[in-house]
Amino acid sequence: MAIPIQNTCRLLGEPLSIAEKTERSHQLSVISYQLSDVSFQFTDYCLLKKRSPLPPSPHSPTSPLPHLPIHNL
Repeated sequence: MAIPIQNTCRLLGEPLSIAEKTERSHQLSVISYQLSDVSFQFTDYCLLKKRSPLPPSPHSPTSPLPHLPIHNL
């Protein structure tokens, strides 16, 4: 049995109601926020990687590098 899908197809040029415009605006705001949050997390991760300790120089005793946690990736 097919489930009817309502309000998914619109004719070209058919105007949106105020409620539909508001809903789409909200959806775009949520998507924009999510993308900026992922971008921020990636930038934060890259900065952490840049700040990680350098390998020991040949003149210093060898020791393992500390493990840095990856935050929310």
